[in-house]
Amino acid sequence: MSAFSTFFSKIAHIFTSPKAQQVARQIAAAADKALPIIAEIEQVTGGNKNVDSVLAVYKKFGVPEVQAVASGTNYGAALLNVAVTVLSSEFPGVPWSTLQTGAQVAFSAFKSRS
Repeated sequence: MSAFSTFFSKIAHIFTSPKAQQVARQIAAAADKALPIIAEIEQVTGGNKNVDSVLAVYKKFGVPEVQAVASGTNYGAALLNVAVTVLSSEFPGVPWSTLQTGAQVAFSAFKSRS
């Protein structure tokens, strides 16, 4: 059992409905899959969030660059979009918001390790 699964299983009792428990399991699974994606994103960017590094990440993961950078783009949000886009292909039918939460949990875990 992964650390994410363990964490979410410990707090699952606060989710009383089966649907909410399912979402918690989906978030844990997405976080597990997102962690290596987040690590790759950090490797490509070298921790620098600028137009060139964001475009390099989009290219690496095959996400259309037109989504990447527009005037006033939040680079962190653009990179999170890449992670969620990759996750969406691995978890068809899972809501974007659930995958985004999993990616954000993985990003927080990654940052706490660095």
